[in-house]
Amino acid sequence: MGKNYQEERLKRHKADLAEMEVKQRRGELVERREVEQLFVARIMAVKQGLMNLSRALPPQLIHCQEEREMEIIIIRVVRELLEEFSRPLPAAMQSVMT
Repeated sequence: MGKNYQEERLKRHKADLAEMEVKQRRGELVERREVEQLFVARIMAVKQGLMNLSRALPPQLIHCQEEREMEIIIIRVVRELLEEFSRPLPAAMQSVMT
């Protein structure tokens, strides 16, 4: 690790820092706390949805005559929950996650 290596490393670091400053000025960066809050909110929404299944499913399943009917209803409800969880990120965060 000679002097040239350290100089090159310092140049890369300065270039990275300059790039981040430009992105920050353009509003392309999102605070980590904001991203964490978004994902916590989504996880809590899915958790709440799963907890609600015990109340939501029985009225839909009570009149089913066959297991296949029950399966179709359960799959539909679970898919709806998954779709809610996997909805697109806000535009400001899409570039951060790619």
